Amino acid sequence: MQVSPLTLRNSVNKAYLRVKPDRSQIENFKKNILSLYDQIDESESEEFHKNIISEFLKNTWYSPNYYTLNHFNTKKVSQTSHSVTPPP
Repeated sequence: MQVSPLTLRNSVNKAYLRVKPDRSQIENFKKNILSLYDQIDESESEEFHKNIISEFLKNTWYSPNYYTLNHFNTKKVSQTSHSVTPPP
C-alpha cells in the first residue's frame, strides 16, 4: 500500500473552500489562538486545558451570542418541565 500526501486544498471539502472569512474573523481567530497558546501550562491537568479550549471555541466561534442562546435554552427547558400535565 502506497501512501500519498494530500495538499490542504485536496483534503478539504469543496463546499468549505467557497466560504470566504472576512478580515475581522481572521483577526479574532489570531487573537484568540495566541491567547490560548499563552495559557498552556504543561504542568496542569487535562481538565484545566479542556476548559481553556472550551473558552477558546466560545470566544472564537460563538461569542457574543453564546450566553444568550445558552440562557434561552436553559430558561425554555425549566419552563417546560414545570408546565407538564399528565394525560387525561
